[in-house]
Amino acid sequence: MKNKIKDLFSLYKKYGWDYTCNTICRKLRNGRSNDYGLWIKYGEKRRQERSLQYNPIISIVVPVYNVKEEQLVDCIESVRSQTYTNWELCLIDDASTMESVREVLKKYEKQEKIKIIYRKENGHISRSTNDGIFVAEGEFIGFLDCDDFLADNALYEVAYLLNEQPELDFIYSDEDLVTEDGKTRFSPIFKPNWSPDTYLSHNYTNHFSVYRTSIVKKIGGLRVGYEGSQDYDFVLRFTEHTSSDKIAHIDKVLYHWRVRPESVASGNDAKPYVFDAAKRATEDAIQRRNLQAVLEYEEFTKQYNVVYQMDNEPKVSIIMPIYHDSKTIENTIQRIKENTDYKNYEIIMIDCIEVNKKETQNIAKRYNCKYIEFQENYHYAKMCNLGLQQCEGEYIIFLSDLIEILSSEWINRMAGHCRLDYIGAVGTKVIYPNGKYIHSTGVELVGERFSYVRNHYLNERNLSVSLNSNFLSISEYCYMVKKSTFLKYGLFDEEFKDKYAVYELCVRLFENGLYQVTRPDIKVMLWKINKMIENKTEKDLYFSKKILKKYKGNLSKKYLHNKNYSAVVPLVFAKETKICKYIPKKVCQCEWLEDSYYELRVAWENGLLQFYGYLFFGNKKRNLLDQVWLIIKLENEQEMYVQALKEYLGGFDNVEYDKMGAKWSGFFASIPCQQDKSKEVEIEIVVTSALSSKSYGIRELLQI
Repeated sequence: MKNKIKDLFSLYKKYGWDYTCNTICRKLRNGRSNDYGLWIKYGEKRRQERSLQYNPIISIVVPVYNVKEEQLVDCIESVRSQTYTNWELCLIDDASTMESVREVLKKYEKQEKIKIIYRKENGHISRSTNDGIFVAEGEFIGFLDCDDFLADNALYEVAYLLNEQPELDFIYSDEDLVTEDGKTRFSPIFKPNWSPDTYLSHNYTNHFSVYRTSIVKKIGGLRVGYEGSQDYDFVLRFTEHTSSDKIAHIDKVLYHWRVRPESVASGNDAKPYVFDAAKRATEDAIQRRNLQAVLEYEEFTKQYNVVYQMDNEPKVSIIMPIYHDSKTIENTIQRIKENTDYKNYEIIMIDCIEVNKKETQNIAKRYNCKYIEFQENYHYAKMCNLGLQQCEGEYIIFLSDLIEILSSEWINRMAGHCRLDYIGAVGTKVIYPNGKYIHSTGVELVGERFSYVRNHYLNERNLSVSLNSNFLSISEYCYMVKKSTFLKYGLFDEEFKDKYAVYELCVRLFENGLYQVTRPDIKVMLWKINKMIENKTEKDLYFSKKILKKYKGNLSKKYLHNKNYSAVVPLVFAKETKICKYIPKKVCQCEWLEDSYYELRVAWENGLLQFYGYLFFGNKKRNLLDQVWLIIKLENEQEMYVQALKEYLGGFDNVEYDKMGAKWSGFFASIPCQQDKSKEVEIEIVVTSALSSKSYGIRELLQI
């Protein structure tokens, strides 16, 4: 108990009260959260299997060393029970000292399609894996740890994809963790599609991965001396012999990673040498690729960010469409002047008829900025295009007039990354006005809507908060694009307004093989919330669908965000919604929050009235909030108490913030109801607390 109190005190000192409270709530919920169990039950879909025309041999290489008998049997049997039958299993005993290992292996010596090698001396994982690669005869090779196991459809899913895209060289899937006894699945790892900058930051592909054997043998398999991160080093070298269009991701959980005290799956501190090996692997990759870059240690994740460098200082143009008051504009420009190490840049201010031209002109003159007059109402795309026609820079930064620059090397780091051939746009980490919470690190397509990728706290131990990451689009507040990119792929599409012009540009670049990347080491802060952009209206969905239509709706197969995180997934949980006659007393005795509100959407589907929306809280106790209840009163019917489901798999750990407080990631509920457009529904939304007897609520009358 003393150690736990000491740990909590250390958290408080380092990260503050908000983060500590959030951590306590997360720990309390872990024991009873069933979100992933629900997803397994209703969201995990199996493909209807059929005969395939192309049936390549897939060799599974398993290095074996001092593993428990039952775990090794689980591993071997998971391969033998595959629904796809054209496989071979290569087991390499690395001179295990546990007698039970050899006893288990001997039982499989005469089994068809199984090869067993007994090493005379221990050579560690790289040497033993290479022995398996040497005897593998399959066209593709997959790696499996001796204490883990595969889903029975893992190889079929790989073969199915190879029938659709036989040119693929590298395929990886999602995975999850399992308890040491192998009975309970938890902590799914839903991965993005191939993201080169994300991968250079950390090894996210991991298990289950399958590689073309010819390339595996060409690069010499695994390198000795990189144990702990040998697979990371291997993939870095492998991908240098293929291209992004020959790498594919299967968004299904096909690998179960067993958590043991000494395994990497148990946490970052289990094998400290892993980080040193990963650092050396990344440094080698930088050298092989002739990149001008250095590694910068990131303390929260214990990983390294790649910082690209420039030989010189090419001209950079900062284009700033003007919309807000003169004080905010002057503050933005003043911070640029004060917090920028880069010397060779120009600032181009473009105003519109909605702003005070005289004040804007005076600011431009005072700070030696170019001034361009736009003779229409504010139109982001048109104003940016006007600036592009008159700028002199080789690199272009588009900056909101609401932004405060917090990183003095912001231009150097953006330009260094932007100069890479495969990069379209470079974005930044955007922080809310209080300086504590993150507004966004990027933008992804969730369902049919473009959505900010948000995170909790500025100091959160989260990879996408701290390490370079690829997204479908960057945030519209501050980003860089090469001028040559516009010359090749066109200017902003003026049919799209505000941030959607940025999203359309990024999608266009992505469709042409260019990646967007966010550098979280470049931090910018909003002076205030841009209500014109931030407010959610029907135009969100309208412009999102318009972008999808322009690109023939084909993005769902190609965007980087894993569809398993989609807000659409919880709708399959409708059967699990609880209508309760008996509810906690605190739900009936709630304290109303006047500075809080919610957004709610209602729809009929298959005889169900479905409610899904977001909660916004301004109360300081927001981190104690735990469960959502809907008190629903249909016209001429009795009141119903419904325990809502959480919209995303992370539950209420996925909190989005604005300057007023916390914006919860969402909730979902449904009740049986016949469609009737004239019905009036009275709804109370009540949120109970995990750590106290209080509850908090809001009432709203909704006309359907």
